Formats: sequence, structure tokens, C-alpha cells
Amino acid sequence: MAEKRSKRDGGFIEALGYRDPLTDPEKLVINLERVDYWLKCGAQPSDTVRALIARARREAEAAVPKASA
Repeated sequence: MAEKRSKRDGGFIEALGYRDPLTDPEKLVINLERVDYWLKCGAQPSDTVRALIARARREAEAAVPKASA
């Protein structure tokens, strides 16, 4: 999470995750609890980050086994 008014290569407020495209399969790790916190505080992710968050949510949903009824 970076402050909008800071320089492009400025410091971050908080690191919420990372992406490693060189691994096979590509590795994406995002702390969704902290993402939700920052979004509730008014943070606005870029289009790319928004897509990565959506992908991380889908992967997290798929990893949770569904209970049978």
C-alpha cells in the first residue's frame, strides 16, 4: 500500500503481498484481511491490483473445502 502523494519509488505504508511470475506455477500471495481493512479505510487499488486481488479471492475460495449438506 503506497500513499498517493508519495513519489513513484517512495516508501510503502504496508506490504500486503507479492507476486512471483517466474515460478511455475506463478506464485501470488496477498493478505486479504489487510486488503479489506485498507479498502474500508478508502484505499483505491489500481486496475492491475484490483485484478490480482480478485484472483487471490478466487484462489482462496477454491482452496476452502465445501461442507456437504
